[in-house]
Amino acid sequence: MNAKKVLNILSSLVTTLLFLLLIFMVFVVISSKASGGEPQFLGYQLKTVLSGSMEPTFKTGSIIAVKPVEDSTSLKKGDVITYMQQDGNLVTHRIT
Repeated sequence: MNAKKVLNILSSLVTTLLFLLLIFMVFVVISSKASGGEPQFLGYQLKTVLSGSMEPTFKTGSIIAVKPVEDSTSLKKGDVITYMQQDGNLVTHRIT
């Protein structure tokens, strides 16, 4: 088997896996929205970035995975956190 054929097979495999992952994520988001909850996958909540305050790390419109923290004392400078303000808005920032 030549290298070009192996590359074509690997490319097809990766493309298929990424397509299946996309379909699965669409299913997770649609099913959670239909049930009225937040989209979740493996304990992570999926959120959409609505502003450019975290660019270039997160671009506006990006989807981020947020995992609830049990012990806030484990957080340190440089960690990216998402928290709810008193007015109910979610904010994502880096700890300084």
